Amino acid sequence: MVAWYDAGVDDPLPRLERAVARLAQRADCARAPLVLPADGWTVHAWLPAPGALTPEEDGPWLAVGDPAAGVDGFRRTHQQARQAASVALAVPPARRARLTSAADAGLVALLRADPDALRVWVRAVLGDLATDDEPHARLRETVRVWLAHQGSHTAAAAELLLHRNTVQYRVRRAEAARGRPLSERRLDVEVALQACHLLGSAVLGGAPDRR
Repeated sequence: MVAWYDAGVDDPLPRLERAVARLAQRADCARAPLVLPADGWTVHAWLPAPGALTPEEDGPWLAVGDPAAGVDGFRRTHQQARQAASVALAVPPARRARLTSAADAGLVALLRADPDALRVWVRAVLGDLATDDEPHARLRETVRVWLAHQGSHTAAAAELLLHRNTVQYRVRRAEAARGRPLSERRLDVEVALQACHLLGSAVLGGAPDRR
């Protein structure tokens, strides 16, 4: 795990150590976590065999790797946590999830090695669907959930608390904005939408030029 506070918090390292200890207690860890300071605002931590992790609403930001065993697992989960943290830190605090997991970050963590190239790629995959405004954001989120439910309008509507017909309408609008079917290069579409979901304006473009 990587845990950190933004600037402006008094005594961040002791507070981080206490927050990680409380998290480990809530996750029913068999032993106390190992916590090492990384800098004045950040700690790296390893929790032994944790259960579900429940961050505190006003607690530190958290990025976690997948549980793994042995020395190689110790290294691998730490690398995943750092990759997840790099994705979380690219998101403005107002939009950032309190906890970002390696599963949330996924391929986006690897793609972020070249942010400019990622932005260009997202625009190439999504077309005008990658426009940075509220109407296109609604379309992207609808399509992201719809694809996660294997194209089920009913399941997506249930998760988004929308009418099935609204989901259907937004999917059609999203395809029009993209300029081609969402089924074309579907894996790329899903990864690009996840990048937009996690990174927001960092990978989005301005309004399309209609001249």
